[in-house]
Amino acid sequence: MSYELYDPYPEQPQQYAPPAYPLVEPPIPPPPPPPRRSNRAWVVVGIVAAVLVPIALVAACGFGGVLVAIGEQSRSATPSTSATPSSSPTPSATPYRPTVRPAGARYDWQVPTGYVQVAAPSDLRNSEPHTAAAGLNTADTTNILVTNGVPLAVDTGTLSAETLRDEFDKVVTTLGHDAKTRTEVTVNGYSALRYDFNFATAQAYSYFVFKGTDAVQVLCRWADHKVEIIRGCDDLLATLTIG
Repeated sequence: MSYELYDPYPEQPQQYAPPAYPLVEPPIPPPPPPPRRSNRAWVVVGIVAAVLVPIALVAACGFGGVLVAIGEQSRSATPSTSATPSSSPTPSATPYRPTVRPAGARYDWQVPTGYVQVAAPSDLRNSEPHTAAAGLNTADTTNILVTNGVPLAVDTGTLSAETLRDEFDKVVTTLGHDAKTRTEVTVNGYSALRYDFNFATAQAYSYFVFKGTDAVQVLCRWADHKVEIIRGCDDLLATLTIG
């Protein structure tokens, strides 16, 4: 008679074979982050580009070439809807104005529009060698513009304004006109004094314009064409050049 040990927990046969791979894959660790690059490199690149690009444009196109290139791009970007032949340039609307410079004189001016160059009347010319005149027509010697060039013994730039006024007040008084009508003005950039002259049958503005040792008198006289004379006087003064 044999006795077998009793096993209260007998080994049970396996009903299912273990799987060949795990049911849940283990998580894949993320790759390590790439090394950080400093932002300073981008800043440097940006500064270099900002400096080099304008230099390249200037070197390639020149200062005026950029504007030319922009203009060409604008024209090419807007196609023409119709091909029309180029018209001839429009002639200037400004009439030709002759320049007057008396022989040996150190001043000149342009004949005002609507005026003609004439000989200065004897009562205004006196013995001045550098005289010129312009009038509304060749027959009218009353409504007229007359200029005289007068060399001075002293540079007016070295004189005080008060001294200059006093000296020309004396000249105007000697000529028989009122020096109290004096007005300080500027004529085409030059210092000047203007006086009101009264003649027997006419009136005038007399300008004395200074530059260095030169003085130019511009007399604008009218009897019955004040508006035209004042306009012509302003035109003449605007073109007066001394030297």
